[in-house]
Amino acid sequence: MPVTKVIKQPSDLIFNTVVAQATAGNEVAAVTLLQPGDAESVVLVHSADEMPDMGFDENTDVYDVVAAMYEVKDFEGPVAIGTYSSSPVVSLDDLTVIPTADGATIGAQVSGVQKYLEDHLLDGSTWFVPVGMSDDDIKTAADILYTNQRGFLVNQVDNIADLQKWHDYATTTQVEKNKLGHFRTLVDKDNTRKIAGQAAAYASTKVLLDWMRIGDLSQFVANDWTQSELNMIDNLHGLAVVNKSGNMMLSGNKELNGDQIDNSFNAQYNTDLIQTRLQKWLNGKDYTTFNDDNINELVTTAETAGEDLFKEGTIAADINGKADFSVTAVSRSQVSAYEITQRTYKSLSIKQTLPNAIEKVYVSNSISL
Repeated sequence: MPVTKVIKQPSDLIFNTVVAQATAGNEVAAVTLLQPGDAESVVLVHSADEMPDMGFDENTDVYDVVAAMYEVKDFEGPVAIGTYSSSPVVSLDDLTVIPTADGATIGAQVSGVQKYLEDHLLDGSTWFVPVGMSDDDIKTAADILYTNQRGFLVNQVDNIADLQKWHDYATTTQVEKNKLGHFRTLVDKDNTRKIAGQAAAYASTKVLLDWMRIGDLSQFVANDWTQSELNMIDNLHGLAVVNKSGNMMLSGNKELNGDQIDNSFNAQYNTDLIQTRLQKWLNGKDYTTFNDDNINELVTTAETAGEDLFKEGTIAADINGKADFSVTAVSRSQVSAYEITQRTYKSLSIKQTLPNAIEKVYVSNSISL
């Protein structure tokens, strides 16, 4: 397994999270298609029609995925095509210098996909869809997204044996306390249908979403799975297209490690919004004096963010119908002198509860004759 690390972003907010889109100018791509190639690059595409002029062959998987994504209603793109070197590369972030008798040896070569994600994970994409990636590269990408709790790998396979392989990998590697799964796999016997790309495109148009409610997309066709095979897919936390009362819908809503997909997304979404609000509050101050007034403003800013998330539906309601979200902080007099001299406030705490969806309904059906 490759060594993964937390990829840092410039921020004055340090989040210790406990669990109980690529850019070009002002454009952000919510979905990145990851593929191996000769060298690292990012290209934003706004339709499949423009791809041949950008050097992408129409007879390739990446072209087919993009075309399928733009068939999704309300998906406007752009799509980022993230190409990484298929050969190991030197990462300056992982550089080591080993002295030798006649100089030094520069080490720390990493896989191309690791270098790509180190460079672009914070560009803004939420969904990463593998296209033509090797198993080792998929594992590397899955490990990095999981370690950083950022971005979601949306994989696709065409048989249950491969689904079993990825389930076993996720349930072995994505099991840390206070982290949620970031790796899901869709299964379709016909690999010419690009259901993973379409599901990611649809998800990018929503905030609050139960993945088992994604359906009736142009390439969603129910396979002829037997019931025992569907049970196996469900037990392996895979996602298949099934016929639900005439609608072609995804069968489940779980990451490969068993976590609910919406919980994984909402946890990242909520954390990102709160961090952004607090950072913008800091940015708006010429000088943030270490006093109770500013501590109270921090609390108010976080509370307002929580209320906004509650309105969006990504925070649960308590028994009184209010946001199940609380913010606590200690006054300046309770802060140690060391923290004050270090200009670091470590006593802002946020507790939030994520919502749950109704996914199955059991009906007591009495019939009189």
